[in-house]
Amino acid sequence: MTALTTELRDLLNQLCEERVSISTLSAINLQDSLELKKELFIKLLDNSPKVAEHRNSIKAGKTFINGKEFKINEDFIREAIFLSDQLDIEEYEASRLLFEGISRASALNLPALDAAVYLYHEERGFVLSILNIILESAKDETLDSKIHSVLIQFMANIINCGSFVSKLLKSAKELTSMISSLSKTGSLQSALVDTNETTSTATSQQQQQVQNTNSLFQNSQTSQQSQQPQQQSKTSKFDLNTNALRIDRLTDERIYLVQILYHIASLYWLPENDLIALLKHLQSINLSDVTCPYLLTSLLAALSIKAKELSDNSFAKNEAYLKKIDEEILNKSWKVGSLQASAQIQWTLSISILNKADSPIKLSIPLEQGAITGVVESVMKQGVFGFMNDYLLYFKQLKFDEDKKTILQNADVDDSAMAIDGLIVDPNDYTKFDAGIYSEFQKYVIYELECMTESFIFNMSNVFSNLKNLTSDELIHVSALDDGSHRNGLEQFLTLLASIYRDRLNAGLKYWDHSNSLSTFVAWLLDFKLPHALAATFDFLGAISTGEKCALLAHNTLKIGISILDISSSHLFSWGKLFSALQIYSQQYAKRLPEEEPPTMPPVEEETICKFLYLCQQVVQYSQEARAAIWSDPVLCARDSIVSMISRPTSSRFRTALYNILTAFCSDWGGGVNRVGEKISLEIWNTLESSDMIIVNKTMIQAPTTTAEAKSQMPIMPAPNVLFGNVNISSTGEQIQMQPFIENSATVDNSVKKVPSYYLSEQPGGFLREFEDEKNRKLYTETLSFVKLISSLIHTQSKRDELITGFAPTPSSIPFCLGSEHRSPGTAPYISLIIDHIFLSLKNLQYIHPETRWQLTDACLSVVENSIMSFNFEPISNFVKDASQIKVSSFINYKQALKGEPTVNTAFSANYCTNEDMQNALLACVSHPGFDILIRILSGSSLIHELFKIVLMGKDGIFESGKFKTGKNIYLKKSIVRCLRIFHRVLNIQSMFVNVFMPQLEQTYTILLMGEFQLDEFIFPLPAPTLRSLGNLMLYNNEVIVQIASMVNCEDFEDICHLCISILTSLASGPHENGPIEHIKFPHHLKKPMGGIGSQLAGILFSSDRATDIIFGFGERLEIETSEITTYDDYEYDINVIPFWLAEKTLNNIYRYDRYDEHRYSSSVRINILDMLLKGLNGEAFSPSLTEFMLGYDLKDVEMKGIYQKSLTSDKRSHLACLTALLSMIRKGTNVDEDEENELPLIVTHPVLAEKCYQLIYKLCARDSTSGVTLNYIRSNSDFLIEQFKLISCRLERILTVKEPYFEGVLIGSDKSRIKTDYFTLVSVLHQRAWLMELIALELHLTAQTFQQSESQHLLRMLYDGSDSTDGLIEKLEGLSVEPNGNYHRPIWNILEIINSLDFIWVDGLEDKTNEKNKTESTYFKGFDAGKYMIKEDGYELYDIRTIYKLLRQYQTSNETVTRMLEQDRANLEMEMGCLLRKLMAENRHRKIAEGRLHCLRAWKKVVEVTLSDCFDVFSFESRERIIYDLLTVLLPKLESETHIHSDILKGLSDMILSLLTRLKEDKSRQTILHVSPKDMSTVRRIGLPDDKLYIVFSLIIDCIRKEQSIIEIRSIMYTALVSLLQYITSDIDENFANDRVRSRIIDIVCVGNRKSVLNIICNDANHAVNEYKASSFALLEALYTLFYRSKNTSIHTHLVKNNFLKYTIDMTERSDADLLYILENRDASLIPLDVYEAKISFLMRIAFNREGALLLLTNGILRRWMNCKFINAKMEEEKFKSKCYL
Repeated sequence: MTALTTELRDLLNQLCEERVSISTLSAINLQDSLELKKELFIKLLDNSPKVAEHRNSIKAGKTFINGKEFKINEDFIREAIFLSDQLDIEEYEASRLLFEGISRASALNLPALDAAVYLYHEERGFVLSILNIILESAKDETLDSKIHSVLIQFMANIINCGSFVSKLLKSAKELTSMISSLSKTGSLQSALVDTNETTSTATSQQQQQVQNTNSLFQNSQTSQQSQQPQQQSKTSKFDLNTNALRIDRLTDERIYLVQILYHIASLYWLPENDLIALLKHLQSINLSDVTCPYLLTSLLAALSIKAKELSDNSFAKNEAYLKKIDEEILNKSWKVGSLQASAQIQWTLSISILNKADSPIKLSIPLEQGAITGVVESVMKQGVFGFMNDYLLYFKQLKFDEDKKTILQNADVDDSAMAIDGLIVDPNDYTKFDAGIYSEFQKYVIYELECMTESFIFNMSNVFSNLKNLTSDELIHVSALDDGSHRNGLEQFLTLLASIYRDRLNAGLKYWDHSNSLSTFVAWLLDFKLPHALAATFDFLGAISTGEKCALLAHNTLKIGISILDISSSHLFSWGKLFSALQIYSQQYAKRLPEEEPPTMPPVEEETICKFLYLCQQVVQYSQEARAAIWSDPVLCARDSIVSMISRPTSSRFRTALYNILTAFCSDWGGGVNRVGEKISLEIWNTLESSDMIIVNKTMIQAPTTTAEAKSQMPIMPAPNVLFGNVNISSTGEQIQMQPFIENSATVDNSVKKVPSYYLSEQPGGFLREFEDEKNRKLYTETLSFVKLISSLIHTQSKRDELITGFAPTPSSIPFCLGSEHRSPGTAPYISLIIDHIFLSLKNLQYIHPETRWQLTDACLSVVENSIMSFNFEPISNFVKDASQIKVSSFINYKQALKGEPTVNTAFSANYCTNEDMQNALLACVSHPGFDILIRILSGSSLIHELFKIVLMGKDGIFESGKFKTGKNIYLKKSIVRCLRIFHRVLNIQSMFVNVFMPQLEQTYTILLMGEFQLDEFIFPLPAPTLRSLGNLMLYNNEVIVQIASMVNCEDFEDICHLCISILTSLASGPHENGPIEHIKFPHHLKKPMGGIGSQLAGILFSSDRATDIIFGFGERLEIETSEITTYDDYEYDINVIPFWLAEKTLNNIYRYDRYDEHRYSSSVRINILDMLLKGLNGEAFSPSLTEFMLGYDLKDVEMKGIYQKSLTSDKRSHLACLTALLSMIRKGTNVDEDEENELPLIVTHPVLAEKCYQLIYKLCARDSTSGVTLNYIRSNSDFLIEQFKLISCRLERILTVKEPYFEGVLIGSDKSRIKTDYFTLVSVLHQRAWLMELIALELHLTAQTFQQSESQHLLRMLYDGSDSTDGLIEKLEGLSVEPNGNYHRPIWNILEIINSLDFIWVDGLEDKTNEKNKTESTYFKGFDAGKYMIKEDGYELYDIRTIYKLLRQYQTSNETVTRMLEQDRANLEMEMGCLLRKLMAENRHRKIAEGRLHCLRAWKKVVEVTLSDCFDVFSFESRERIIYDLLTVLLPKLESETHIHSDILKGLSDMILSLLTRLKEDKSRQTILHVSPKDMSTVRRIGLPDDKLYIVFSLIIDCIRKEQSIIEIRSIMYTALVSLLQYITSDIDENFANDRVRSRIIDIVCVGNRKSVLNIICNDANHAVNEYKASSFALLEALYTLFYRSKNTSIHTHLVKNNFLKYTIDMTERSDADLLYILENRDASLIPLDVYEAKISFLMRIAFNREGALLLLTNGILRRWMNCKFINAKMEEEKFKSKCYL
């Protein structure tokens, strides 16, 4: 993007962020930013004219770009002039765009000229988007008043700068002509360029040399060209795709312009000239103009006076202005009468309102109320409301007309071309035109029409009164007229109202609310019964019944008039009248004789009943009370009435309405929640099964009379089912699912012969007969409604239900063993009907309306999706998992678990599960439609190939079609999304299904002849013998994989992006990566590879002709800025730390209105992409991987030394688009330019994203195949690592501030400062630092190995100096004196600052709430051990919150004591459970933060170790010692600190201290060897740290050992560290130094104290610690003894004898003899005892080196004890044996 585009993008982001702010500072900043770009918005409509002087300058080879002069070559001259003519822009501006296009051409994968066009439209698009958002925000009343005022005033200033609206209209016209010219000729009419003249002129001018100018694009081959023959002049042209892009972008710009016009018209009073211009423009256009519906909506807004304050420029205060408008609207001729009628109706409404307000308008215009009524009735007679409904609200209509209407698409058709089939189209016939309104603008059309209709109801009472005053005879006469104005007008008005309120939740509440005046209109309709308007009335009532509030009020209204005694006498507007009509017609059809013709229903009455059914459908769909009441009402007999009429020979339209109402009754959303829809669905399944609708010819054998004995032999289900977890089936959430099976299993009779009927055969009757009839008519309304009914019968679990029930599966909406009386039980015939007979035949059918195909496709896929989503075989999988591990079943006794008692009980063991239990569970799964769907997909049937074809339709349907912007192809998009969701679900469960469920099924069933198997008493067809993974099936159709990868950049549909990324991630895994079943060992079953396709995925994408587009698409997705805020509703992102009980959006979605929440994605598209790339770099990932392909690595490189050495591809720079976008994200905020000084870095704005970016780059650099080339690429990016280190080197607290943290907590720094921040931000920042420091350590290590020390110099300066620009780091360090008399202060290096920043305390927000609410001890969950439910994540353990919550919730629902509790006790139990979960979740957060700190510490340790080892030549010996000393003085106090630090962090710090001291000792030893020893011993004293510093270090280590809370693991490391330090100290000691002051001080500090002396602690650990840590204790004792001995201090002997330490040590030598002998006999034995033995012997030998020590050992019986040790003798015997063998 250009520099201007970047500025505009930043302004757009600022606008989107600060528009929701409430601070005054945000308003001021926003105002300043808008004012800076004000001229840019004004000049948007005023393109700078072409300048001849500039053109001549360019022809002369000179141009100016951003104020700088450049010399240009011939190609640049030609293309700049061509670009200026084609875009109709000024020449220098064209030069700037071409210059930017050259720099961006490779990234955009376009030629420079085409890239310039792309950038030009990108800049204009940003400007238009900003204007549009400003205006939309200005209309948002919820914004803060200060922000609102800034936006309103800013737009007012722009409008006042000339005739802004007139300019908008003019620009729209110009764009129309440009689009027309491009469509016809491929270029603009104004683009008249003499190419030959341009070329010759440029060539002659180029020979002249211009001094003191910059030179760009010089032809380096001038001398060669002069020797070649003169070639023909080149011509510039755009690519064909560029012309299509221009047309598409110009069309979008034109729509944006008219949308901006509408927003201005709805916010401000238009000036006279602008409003007159708008009227004149509408007078001259036809309905085919794309802008016509937008301009008409703008005119309605401009003429409306609602929500506008009267101002001086309003037409209400200007008589002349008013007359002009009146003249233009009422008296002028319009090309389209419907447009004029629309303007007249709005104008008369405004005049009527002003008349009632006593405005002077009555004196200036002779338009009294009578005249207004006349005008209104006149335009109603013209069908103005019908025009508004069919033209403006076309997107609200369902087009299922019998007669196909040929429609002129809305595409700027000229008058001369307005012909269909050779006939000229009437411009007033709006039915011949199809308006295309963008989906984002449709809500404004609805709003304006809603305002107009409300105004009509309030102000046109005379019109309604005239109709009300008609006599009954006149009503009959008016109704009989085909074109009666009142009949048509009222019907069309009601139909328009129905379209306005259709599918808008609770939008029609004001019509039911008696406190609102609009409710009188409904009362008027219910009282006024015009026969021909009844259908429209019911349609309107149904539309305003949408929503739970409206539906309940509508139900209460219509239930009043029900006559209980005689339902046929019910009020016309009551449920009784509807169902009595159904019953009457059903009886008439039933009474007819077979030879008689069926009775026909009058068309008007049929339409009226259909609309009445629609009203009932809406009410039962949204109201739970209404659904239950109507369905169970014995007077209405709703089920019998509906089902009876479906079976009658009525019209297809009528049966469609009946199916629709059944669908509403059975649905699981709206009024179907809380199992209401489930219970009705069970009844409808049985009804369908008992009818001849699906299976016509049922093979039935009459069952004998059921006796008591026979009844006792029937397979009654409610027996104890161990598989589902308890003796009582309904005791747990999983067991609830068995309840419907229990209720329906009693109807299964073993005496009935079971006839297998898996696939529905071709049958002449049933629904297939209706389907054949619809094929002939090419209309499929009944088929669509029937498929939707089947879909609504298969319920899926909502996320809200998951949370409430504790993630327990909900009961199935399908009866257990459905149809078992006469066939194989299950839903197989229904699935066969939907898939085999309908879905697979859709591509071969003919349609009147093309979108019907995709509506049917979406409905069929809904059946498939619901089936596979509701298919839950988790109980069986859990059983197999536990049985394979020889453990108890996962369904344990929760009461015992909560009491802390052992949960192992033979009653619940896996072996106790009976065969009947398993058969019942398997029957529930095998008879489920999901089983059938999975078998079809994994066996490679026609179903999966049809799904592949639909996904491939996305290539043309999404990326190459603009229909989605208007919502015309929305069903194709829905179908593609459903296919992707099906793929995603299959990829997740296929391995468990094939490798766990199917083997269990095969072990249970009995194989019969003819390809069948028997399970219990039922017979089923055998599934396909070979089941393949979905990825394997996709290999047969590679284009599907390529298409899925291409759709990642489908930016208008986030759900498609998420699904495609998830599918690619699954496919990128290896074939043998079977996910969670890796640890399951199923007996006698070989696991099948059901994973992904591994490295084949990268090969398929790389070899595709769309490889470049795929990479570019991923790069574009990474560049799209999103907020990426994690909320409580994203609990699936990490349920162990996110409190899911606070997921308000999920929990408030009670009625499941927002289906998007059912498929909500817990992270952004960019994070998902990075997760996918990271997974491709895992250790088990094979090369070439998907990550290597996406980031542009060349997949064709040869193998070198067993490792694939990758290189970045060089043939196409566009292949690096994804890698470039990744680095660009990370470098955000690192520039020091003045223009971008306020830009925040990525680590601040998107911490989680930044962490993953760092992790990805590090893994690329650490991976053998990609390391070298990646590091080289990073090095070429101008000090990338230094820039990033500058961002993280500051104090941790400075980048943790979060304005509104969701997962809040308080960070207490080392200086006691308190910072309120977010948990995820803190964890991400810690890992950011860790990954970047690991990358720095890797870079330092590699540059040191390759002797590129100059490359590491800058990094070392940043690490140990804090400034990259300061030279002489070595001199600085050497100049620092550490002598005792020197003025030495430890410098604040960045490397020290980072480790110091880890010294903080985290107080979690959940912890605070827990402390407040959990002040009493546990009552209900006392003794519950949460430690039994842990999971491992990245090497550390966390509480499994999901399992724990599931356990607690199931205990609450299954325990009888809990169920009998009082309400208050239940509330207390809930409160205690919440406190427990908060406490455990807070602990999980602490553990993750500790892991982040440890990760950061380890990375910091790597940097230090690499610095002191690989980079030691950079520093002098003295400098290295000073660095180590400073590091030690920082680390050691942290070990001594009383602050609670995780043990892993303490171990990490201890290891670092040990490494530093080891390095210090080795460095000194090396220096001593190289040093020429002088005679003067004082010179030797200068080698090493001063004595005071040594004493300080020694004292700090001693303090760490003495710390009361210290653990043996830390002390053991400190013992080893002390050994290194003592060796460092004593390395140059001789007898002359016996009285050295530092040695004496060390001896004093070791011996100080009695029981708590260091020697006592060491001696105690040496004898009583675990064997692993004894060796280090003895090693330290040996080093201390050496120090004492050389200092001629024998006091240590006293300490060794004290507490019998020496004697005990000698005695233990004998006792360990057996362990040592065991080591000799067993090679696999642990060698730890031998290590301890060697350390102990070495210590004793050190004592024996002097006379006093030897006597001490003899006194304590060392000889006597050793004589009894066989280990030494065994060793000697072995040596003798070897010597004999050699002889």
